[in-house]
Amino acid sequence: MKRTTKLLALLLAALLMASTFSAAYAVEIAGYVVSDHGDCGSGVKWYFGKAKAGSSLTSDTMVIEGKGAMTDFSLINVPQWVKLKEKIMHVVVRDGVTSVGAYAFADCPLLRDVTLADSVRSIGDGAFKNCDNLQKANLPQEMTTIGAGAFSSCRSLADTNIPASLKSIGEGAFQNCWSLQGEIIIPGAVSTIPSFAFFNCHAISMLTVKNGVRSIESGAFSQCYNLKSISLPSSLRFLGVSSFSDCWSLSKVDLPNGITSIPASAFAGCRSLSELSLYKSVTFIDDGAFSGCPISKVTYYGTSEEWERVWVGEHNDGLEKAQYSFVTLEEPAAVKTCDYCGKVHDDSFIGKLTSFFHKILLFFKKALSFLGVK
Repeated sequence: MKRTTKLLALLLAALLMASTFSAAYAVEIAGYVVSDHGDCGSGVKWYFGKAKAGSSLTSDTMVIEGKGAMTDFSLINVPQWVKLKEKIMHVVVRDGVTSVGAYAFADCPLLRDVTLADSVRSIGDGAFKNCDNLQKANLPQEMTTIGAGAFSSCRSLADTNIPASLKSIGEGAFQNCWSLQGEIIIPGAVSTIPSFAFFNCHAISMLTVKNGVRSIESGAFSQCYNLKSISLPSSLRFLGVSSFSDCWSLSKVDLPNGITSIPASAFAGCRSLSELSLYKSVTFIDDGAFSGCPISKVTYYGTSEEWERVWVGEHNDGLEKAQYSFVTLEEPAAVKTCDYCGKVHDDSFIGKLTSFFHKILLFFKKALSFLGVK
């Protein structure tokens, strides 16, 4: 009996040592002095603690490590580290993790910066929402998705990038990011810039929308007070209500050919807007589209008769007082195909020679047909 008891004690001790070793090993691979850890996805773990000696991240850091996607969280399904939210100062997502889960780090008041590995492809809805002290977020160059409200109300966020690989931005993704500054470049794969995507981003100074984007929805860039210049692509077909309202520093707008209507309040309150150019594709300008805009010069790509047919709503006084320049664009010449082969021959020497011989062949073909020879 004593021997059996002794064996059981040894076995329990061995199991305890094995579990301790396993836990220590899990903590060791994170590269941090860890005070808490757990799971946050199938094959994905989280570690909270301080970086080892020599690292710049010596303060409280959340490390996400593993392979695959993080869990998406919600008000009901909260992350395990909810009790640590008021301590997290840095977030590091390591290589192998493919997403940042929805609402994973929302409402972390001390969070200062976010570093994401190149493997991360998406950021979920509200992932960093209301992180008032977040100043920097390095987004990987292969990222494709930024969810709705992902960085909403990150009022200190001054430094981030929009990856050229991005395909989707969620509604209100960067709204109320007061400190976001410099140039914002929206890649062409993002077909729609959704409502309030950059609403109330006071410090943005330049906007470049790449060719491929077709729609800018309601309030997308409203109240970007320091936005001085915008570049809109030829692919753009739709502007939403108040899409650029109250952009106080915007002085010139060139609307691309293909825009058919300008909605209510689209540029209302743009109190520096003095120059406007638009094409004859525009047939409808809604009430107050340019309310409060001191427009002095309008370049219209069409005739004065065509401009007279455009429906202009009320409260667009700037359009009535402006000086107009009418520019008639040359219609592209009709492309003529070869009557013999049905193809288009270019103006090169070979193209002209081919066209010449085809005309001769066509002459003989018609002559033989007339003589009844098949």
